[in-house]
Amino acid sequence: MDTVNKVRKAYKQTGQINSAAKTGQCSWATAKKIIDSTPEELAQRGTRNTTSKLITLAVIEAIEKIFRDEEEKKVHRKQRHKAPAILIKLKTAGIYSGSIRHLRRAVAEIRKKHGHAISPPKSFLELNFESGKYLQVDHGEVEFELGAFNKTRVKGYLLLRVFQVRHSFFAKFI
Repeated sequence: MDTVNKVRKAYKQTGQINSAAKTGQCSWATAKKIIDSTPEELAQRGTRNTTSKLITLAVIEAIEKIFRDEEEKKVHRKQRHKAPAILIKLKTAGIYSGSIRHLRRAVAEIRKKHGHAISPPKSFLELNFESGKYLQVDHGEVEFELGAFNKTRVKGYLLLRVFQVRHSFFAKFI
């Protein structure tokens, strides 16, 4: 707070942001911000919004209400509310004022508490074919640089279509 008082005092005496910034040893932008801010904003200066301040009981209740509505409507798993959609709803309602980072953590904790946590699939099906019966073909595009011409500084690119074949009898790539 001492720097704030120095900057404001220097600005009051000279009326110039440059001298106020030099006195407070800060940038012009910081000096201007200090000069233009209200006493309430100065009291908040330097404090961060922590999760405990942002994720209030009202926010938690609103998120739980969204989850209860999803359960009642039996919403498909892939159509459930994600954190960005919840953020938009809470901000338009005026309940939440923080960032998505804090909200993502809170949504994950609430999902875990209610048993809605997104878990990895519990099964894995390996493709196992009889020997010599099937042929697997994959394809894709590859772009690579042929070479650069030093004098003209033009680079040539070539687009190839690549096909990869795997025969189940050999169990290796051809």
